[in-house]
Amino acid sequence: MTATCVFKPAFVEGYQGVSWTDAQGQAMLDDDPAHQTRTWSIHELSLVKWEGRYRSLRRSDFPYFGSSMPLFSGRAREALEPLMIGAAEFRPVNCEGEIYFAVLDILRVDCLDVEASEIRWFPGAEGQRAIEVRRYVFFPERLQGHHVLALPQFSRSPMFVDGAYVERVKEAGLVGLDFTLLWSSPLHSEVDRDS
Repeated sequence: MTATCVFKPAFVEGYQGVSWTDAQGQAMLDDDPAHQTRTWSIHELSLVKWEGRYRSLRRSDFPYFGSSMPLFSGRAREALEPLMIGAAEFRPVNCEGEIYFAVLDILRVDCLDVEASEIRWFPGAEGQRAIEVRRYVFFPERLQGHHVLALPQFSRSPMFVDGAYVERVKEAGLVGLDFTLLWSSPLHSEVDRDS
């Protein structure tokens, strides 16, 4: 039996991000917060290469664009797409002449144990729409077979990933992304204590 872990990708400071080149693109995103519209398209984006006037930002395989819609370089897509088949859709984005890929339609999996987790809910939407999760607890059996997922409790869910995804990022030498361990199955905790 293998241990199950859930991680949340975190963008690393000091790496490039992207921004909208026009207000129309942002308006489209606001109209479709879950990024579920099949006809959704992105306008051109600009790379954010400088922090302030003097600090150059390093090139990233995951330029920051917001946690609910990750952006991948071509090499990140090539390395990670095999783990994401059927779980997300890649749409090309022109970013100052370079092609990146927006990750859309991330599969929503109802795997969060809302009774055991510590969740702050929107008023009037208790049990349905989360503001934040302070402590995550998952149903391990519902995570099986999912390397990447989103949670239905968030209108703009960040992407959640498993250990295989984290390992693939490291093996491929992809940069600009780190991972925060949110939860591990009891089996994983026992392994950690014994080692």
